[in-house]
Amino acid sequence: MSDLRPASFFTYTYSYIEYSKSRIRGGMTQENSTSESTSDEAPKWLTPGVQGIGVASFLSDLGHEVPTSLFPSLLINMLGASAAALGLVEGLADGLAGLARLLGGSLADDPDRRRRTAIGGYTELR
Repeated sequence: MSDLRPASFFTYTYSYIEYSKSRIRGGMTQENSTSESTSDEAPKWLTPGVQGIGVASFLSDLGHEVPTSLFPSLLINMLGASAAALGLVEGLADGLAGLARLLGGSLADDPDRRRRTAIGGYTELR
């Protein structure tokens, strides 16, 4: 067991967060920052490409997490399904996701098929 007390753990965590913030700001801490250095400019690493990927990731997560969290309520309250039906649907979804990971793992391991697999996942077949 560790002799780390909760107060020292939180102090350590806070210190690490402050250290991380100072690294992001380019090594500036509150002690040596001036009013000239506190501008509304974005950090150098926050390029338009990074912003675009961040927005796309946020919208993708939003498009997945919101329906996933609302689905059980819709199924039970609005459609009148039983808890067993919800369990069956969730079990089938988890099983299909596991099967996709199993099959996708072997496809992703093959360097020759990796690019085609990635592109195929983003295209729609008609």
